Amino acid sequence: YDWAFTIINRAGGAGGRPLEAKYVELTGALADTPSAEEALATDLVADRDVVAVVGTFSYAMAPKLVAAKIPYLTPETADADVFRAFHEGGYVWRTLESDSTMLWFLLAEAKGRGEKAGQARTSVALLTSTDSYGTTFFDWFGFHSTELGLAAFSPVQYDPNSGSCEGAVDDLLLQGVPDFLIGVPSGKDPVAQAACMVRTLKARGATSQVMLADSARVPGLLTALGPDAEGLSGYQAAPDPSGGFADAFSRHTGLAEPPQHAANVLDALALV
Repeated sequence: YDWAFTIINRAGGAGGRPLEAKYVELTGALADTPSAEEALATDLVADRDVVAVVGTFSYAMAPKLVAAKIPYLTPETADADVFRAFHEGGYVWRTLESDSTMLWFLLAEAKGRGEKAGQARTSVALLTSTDSYGTTFFDWFGFHSTELGLAAFSPVQYDPNSGSCEGAVDDLLLQGVPDFLIGVPSGKDPVAQAACMVRTLKARGATSQVMLADSARVPGLLTALGPDAEGLSGYQAAPDPSGGFADAFSRHTGLAEPPQHAANVLDALALV
C-alpha cells in the first residue's frame, strides 16, 4: 500500500492532490465482529477526509459506506456473493475476479484436456469446503459444468477444520471415478487438506487428475507430497506477467515476490 501511494502521488495524485493513507487493521476487537466493524464504518463515514475505503471486504461495513456514497474497493475478496449483494449503485468495486470465474477456468481446462485426449464426454467432480470460500465453488459448479457440456458428479462438501478429508473423498468416489477432480482446500491448513485429497485418491486407486484452487498454491504442498505431486495443476490469481509488476515490486522492496494480491491493491488505489 505504501508503495502504491508513492507511485500515485509521484504521478500527480488525484487531480493534483496527494492521496493520504489512514490505516485501520481488522484484528483484535475488530476481527470477525460485525458490531465493531459497523462502528468503524460509522467513524469512517463521519471523517470528511475519507474519500474511499480500500482493503479487506466486510459485509457489516459495506451497507453504511454505500449509503454514504463512499466507494469501497476490495483487492483481495473473491467471494461471488459480494456482487450479488452490492451489484447496484456502483459503490462496491473489486479488482479481483470472483471464485466463480476461477472455477470456470478450472472446468474449461478440464474440458480442453478431455477433448485433447479424445474423451467423448469428460467427467468432473468437485470436493469443496463448507466455509464461505468453498461455498462459491459449490454454488456455481453445476451451472458452469452444464454450460461447458461436462458430465458433472454431485459436488461434495467437507468441514475444512475436521482434520481429515478421507470421508469426503470416499463419499465422492461412491459416484464413480471422475476424469478430473476439482479440489478446493481451505481452513486453517489448506496445504494439509490438499495433500489429504491427493493421497486419499491414490490410496483408493483412483486415477482422477487433480486440479486445485488457489489456496493450495504454496511450495509447502510440493514438499509435503514429494513424488505424489506429479501431475497436479490449478489456477491462481496473478498479475499479468507482461506488465512488469512483480519485477518492479522486487526492485523497490528487495523481496523475492509480491504478496498475492499486491497488484490488485495498486489497481484499486489507481482507480481511486
